[in-house]
Amino acid sequence: MTFQKAEDFLMIATQKFNLHRQAKASLVCERVRKIFNAKYENLADQWQPMKFEDGVLFIQTESSSASSDLFLRTHEMIELFSEHEFPQKIEDIRIVRKG
Repeated sequence: MTFQKAEDFLMIATQKFNLHRQAKASLVCERVRKIFNAKYENLADQWQPMKFEDGVLFIQTESSSASSDLFLRTHEMIELFSEHEFPQKIEDIRIVRKG
């Protein structure tokens, strides 16, 4: 007997109820949060993945210095994300300032 991953089951269930896009976005944001906590622990509380849409990850920042830090690491992060398993490739990062 083999078992499926819980997240695979979740994706199948959400497709059935036509919630696939929202579930995929939520899964991407949660995985990005975990990567931030592991790799950028001193900045993770200032960067919040807000939404994922059509390959674009929107990250909200707490301050202009956090935005600058994120901007300087954008290409590094896209490469880092490509090393991890996501339901869809993260192609771009957009920075949203908390306002």
